[in-house]
Amino acid sequence: MSALYFYDDVRARQFEPFALTRPGSELRAGTSLIRRRWERATGLESAGFISSPHLAQFEEGKAPPALVKGEVPAGSIIVNTRCVIPLDLELDRFDLLMCEGSACAVRLARAMPVSQFADGSTDIGSIQTSLGGRKIAGRWITDVWEFTGTLTDQLMEDIPRRAKSLTTTEKTSAATIGDHGIFVEEGADIGPNVVLDASAGPILIRRGAIIAPFTHLVGPISVGRDSQVLGDRVANSSIGDSCKVRGELSNTIFIGHSNKAHAGFVGHSYLGRWVNLGALTTTSNLPFSFGRPRACAAPASNSSERCSAITQRQESERCSAPAPSSAPVRMCSAATCRRRLFLHSRGEIASLTTRTTSLDFLQSPSA
Repeated sequence: MSALYFYDDVRARQFEPFALTRPGSELRAGTSLIRRRWERATGLESAGFISSPHLAQFEEGKAPPALVKGEVPAGSIIVNTRCVIPLDLELDRFDLLMCEGSACAVRLARAMPVSQFADGSTDIGSIQTSLGGRKIAGRWITDVWEFTGTLTDQLMEDIPRRAKSLTTTEKTSAATIGDHGIFVEEGADIGPNVVLDASAGPILIRRGAIIAPFTHLVGPISVGRDSQVLGDRVANSSIGDSCKVRGELSNTIFIGHSNKAHAGFVGHSYLGRWVNLGALTTTSNLPFSFGRPRACAAPASNSSERCSAITQRQESERCSAPAPSSAPVRMCSAATCRRRLFLHSRGEIASLTTRTTSLDFLQSPSA
């Protein structure tokens, strides 16, 4: 029986800090996890993922387990986790899928050892002899900050498509602006004096979500199930399930189960699971020098020691490494932040030591 297996190639294994705590299939792109996109498109269940050795014990919700030995069965589909496919894509039986000229998924004609994918260097297109393959629409993530850099375009595509599969209404007691579409799923609670501004993009509010009075939502934005938006202006963001958000937020992704329950500005950022931002926590994509942001571009490591903790000293050492000339933007959070970030195999747990920090701060080249 066919099943999905997700493969982190060499580039995906450099998506730090998240590559230290989770496989690429469990990252949120636009409104949905990458894994859920492929499950919806194929109608298949996820059976496992192949990534760095330090993720062997990864366990979270409905995520499949890691494959560290044995074989991937014949007939299985191996998916490159860096390919983000449309939410309305429907895939029948195929041997090879191509996105923007590169192989993004392949069906195995025979069983293959997991060890062949262990170091992430295998091109899945090389293990399928089908000529050409089926071409599909999609978007490749080549650097970790592209999750926020492409967020606006991804949300513009995702929200109308996701709303089609939900029981939603465009009728609401909130003040509404714009004509890009406002979709409120049955079971969502919108308080008085809420403004929903769809002038620049659509708005999706899932069931169980609570939008507190005097909140200003600016599209494109998606608010996940059972999340709470507790006031202020929240724009151009994807908020996963079971989150709390208060204060100004823009161009930001919450994977889910994370809190920003106090005042402070968070922008152009990506927050993993189990992150809690304290009062007045602020991220900024504008350096004090008014120059371009800098990104750490040191190569990834499989060392288990780096999975247990990243200290300020380690971050400073990593960020002193020169970035390759091909990198479109550089960013270095440790140079201006005093913080401690503890990484656990079940998620990202933050311990912040200053009012201004760049935790999980991923900036797009256009920022």
